[in-house]
Amino acid sequence: MFTGDIPTPVKHHNPKLLSNFREMEGIAAERLLSMIPPALQETYAPLLSPGDHSGPSGDAELMKMVKAADTLDAYLKCAWELTAGNREFAVAKQQLLDKLDRLNLPETAYFLEHFAPSFEMTLDELSEDGPSSAL
Repeated sequence: MFTGDIPTPVKHHNPKLLSNFREMEGIAAERLLSMIPPALQETYAPLLSPGDHSGPSGDAELMKMVKAADTLDAYLKCAWELTAGNREFAVAKQQLLDKLDRLNLPETAYFLEHFAPSFEMTLDELSEDGPSSAL
């Protein structure tokens, strides 16, 4: 949210760049955590910290959902870019769809089936059956 999304091939191309990006992510996570009411910070802190959350103190299923949400966000960005005519995002969109399929979450499949298609529609297509079509 604070750092924007940097394509995976870019950030993994150079170890120093990846390290700097991870540092930026840590700073952004701290900032985001500080915006959460103090009573909830302990609950959300593990979701915002990097690292493996599959151990005894982590919740692997919850972290899988967080990863799915992050991947869906990137997928929707690609869909939006493609709709705007930017063909550079075609391969990334397919790679992200494959990644979402591998997560094998029914919630993700439902979102992709029922909500994601609207991100590839024009405003006219979105409003075709809506209240503004009567205007």
